[in-house]
Amino acid sequence: MHDLFTLFDHIELQFGALYQRFVKMRRDLGPGIYLYLATRRGMTFYVEHRFASLVWGLEALHRRSKPSQITALDKKIERILNDIQLAKDKRWLSGRLAYAAEPSLEERLFELFDSLLSPLDVEKNATREFAKRCADVRNLISHFGGRRDADSESLTMEAQALSEVLGFIYHLLLLQELGIESVRLRSLLYESHATFRGRHWCRQIGLLPPEKA
Repeated sequence: MHDLFTLFDHIELQFGALYQRFVKMRRDLGPGIYLYLATRRGMTFYVEHRFASLVWGLEALHRRSKPSQITALDKKIERILNDIQLAKDKRWLSGRLAYAAEPSLEERLFELFDSLLSPLDVEKNATREFAKRCADVRNLISHFGGRRDADSESLTMEAQALSEVLGFIYHLLLLQELGIESVRLRSLLYESHATFRGRHWCRQIGLLPPEKA
């Protein structure tokens, strides 16, 4: 009761279907599954490594589960490229703009988080701020090796707090993808003994409101 998100009693009648669904998810979502499971193997990670693995996994999950659609920006880029007469200029600009129409990391994270949290009555502004913080910290670690003011300790502490929430929300996202009903997901987010730690960190970073006395 204090360790498992879902007890066998809750899913006994669905177990075969859930297992088949997981096999399909593992095949279709690939690193969106593996990168989360790797953080649950009982191995010790550096804080930044765990944080980056969770963000990479969520980005992969979004790419696999929510394929990109042709947008107005895609059409605009195509129109601009078609107006260029010189072939070498067209090739150069095409390479520069190859990923310009893709969602940013912040947008990918927000879309994933909101698909889970909005039906569970989490404020969109809080979800968006959480997605932004995760994207900002990932970019600082990946592109600059930490904060540019050299305050590495505060960045490590922030990455640790965000990792606790990311691991919790990632787990719920996979359960949602698996087909666990929303009433159970709501209980895990707000009530379950097994998720006390994740819920505590959600409140610490502002994703959930403070607990009422």
